[in-house]
Amino acid sequence: MDDFNQWIHEGGLIDLSAQGSNFSWCNGQSGLARAWAKLDRVLLDANLLSLFPTASCSYLPMTTSDHCPMLVEFLKDPYSYGPPPFRFQQMWVEHPEFIDFVKQVWSVPVVGTGLVILACKLKKVKVALREWNKRVFGRTNAHIESLEAKVEGLEGCLQREWDIEAKRELVVALDELCSWRRREDIRLAQMTKIKWNMDGDRNSKCFHSRVLPELSDLISPVIDVEDCTCLGRIPSLDEVKEALSSIPINSSPRPDGFGAGSPINY
Repeated sequence: MDDFNQWIHEGGLIDLSAQGSNFSWCNGQSGLARAWAKLDRVLLDANLLSLFPTASCSYLPMTTSDHCPMLVEFLKDPYSYGPPPFRFQQMWVEHPEFIDFVKQVWSVPVVGTGLVILACKLKKVKVALREWNKRVFGRTNAHIESLEAKVEGLEGCLQREWDIEAKRELVVALDELCSWRRREDIRLAQMTKIKWNMDGDRNSKCFHSRVLPELSDLISPVIDVEDCTCLGRIPSLDEVKEALSSIPINSSPRPDGFGAGSPINY
């Protein structure tokens, strides 16, 4: 531990202050056997902190692990430009009331004929879905933040004193939080696909911003006839057997449970 602390000191690393829970680990036990500790930290040097002065770290509520997930944010966009356009959200489909709600709106009679009726119904459904989304889902981020605050409060209560009712409420809150996070993942995945369809390769700014080294000199531009014939021909049985024999016996198992290099061959 002293060597590690000395390494942190010599490297000029700074412990980034964290928001959220006071502890990042729990042993998952009940009653007096339950233990909490702050085991996870984010270390930055002064140069990185000067480039990202708004960097922050947050401990998220525990889900499947005994450690809190850590969210590190370097830049936040404080600007928002007008209301977003209407887009069908895939997360709506998972809601049990979605189909019945759409059927109810679609069944309302509309005056007109042909495509006029179709256009009017589609417009009514769009307006109704927008209001339904605000009423049922609202802002998924707001729901997630509210549930995270609730989970954090319940964990704080358990850290101070064991309470079976608080533990039950925590389990229910974590289950609801996982559900809302799954909806948010679906929403973000859909947004990513939309952005990719609109921007194409321009969407991968991080990749294109990197300066890649020139490697063309390392690759021979010409393959002679002998090499081409060797690469294109079908391998012989002896070559296949030699390749299989070279695989270690303790490698990943085959469907029969034996290693790929096992003497039992098909």
